[in-house]
Amino acid sequence: IQNIFFEASEICASKYSGIPAVAMGHLFTAGIETSDSEREIQIGNLAAFEASRFGSYFSYIALGHIHKPQRVSAAVPTFYSGSPLPLSFSERKDEKRILLLDTENSWEPLSIPVPSFRS
Repeated sequence: IQNIFFEASEICASKYSGIPAVAMGHLFTAGIETSDSEREIQIGNLAAFEASRFGSYFSYIALGHIHKPQRVSAAVPTFYSGSPLPLSFSERKDEKRILLLDTENSWEPLSIPVPSFRS
């Protein structure tokens, strides 16, 4: 995984120098909180990827697979937006959201709550 992100950053730096790059991934990172609706793809999160290994080249990293919205501790803004709808009872207290990235102003996304129409 680290090599893929590194190779992608090298391609971006050589072919698109000066243009901000956004990376995406569908994986578990170490230290995140899961809910009951995610499938365990490894035992005890042993294969969790350390976010520091994403590097510092990208301007923003958008991650998926984890349904609970949360920030990941990394060198650049890195977020799981989470699922827009609760997918298990363990998610009933999560504030579901979408993230709006206004790159003209900041690489910190604006969190927009998704209304809940049913408990």
